Order: sequence, then structure tokens, then C-alpha cells
Amino acid sequence: MNLTPTQSRAQKASLARAAKKATALIDRRIEVAYRAQCCGIQINLMDIPKVFKVGRDLIAAGADDAALADGVRAYVETIRYA
Repeated sequence: MNLTPTQSRAQKASLARAAKKATALIDRRIEVAYRAQCCGIQINLMDIPKVFKVGRDLIAAGADDAALADGVRAYVETIRYA
């Protein structure tokens, strides 16, 4: 952990906790969207991180919850088992 002269260890730890919390909130939004739209659709276990990446990209583009759910559903339809 490299500290700048103006940052203490406590400040660095606080920033790290805030970043972790923000990531958890984003992941929770994606999980809720997935469960609402894709519950019961079988996908490969290895594709779950790809679903979350698509969700993060949609959130970064400014998608609201409805657009996020639609985007996740559209992606899952491309990777689902027949």
C-alpha cells in the first residue's frame, strides 16, 4: 500500500471500504435484475461473471433498473441452454 504524503492509513482504508461498498451495491442491482427477469433460465456457471460484466457496462452507460433488467435478459437469451 503506497501512501501519499497527505493520506494516512485510516484514510486509505476508508476509501477502500467505500469502493467495496459501491461495488457491492452495483452487484446487488445486477442480481435483482437477473432474478426478476431470468429466474429459471439455465446458463453455464462460467457465464455468470459475463452476465455481471454486461450489467456493469449497462450501469456505467447510465441504465436505470428497467433498462438494466432488459439488457441482462437480452444477454442471457444469447447464452442460455436450449
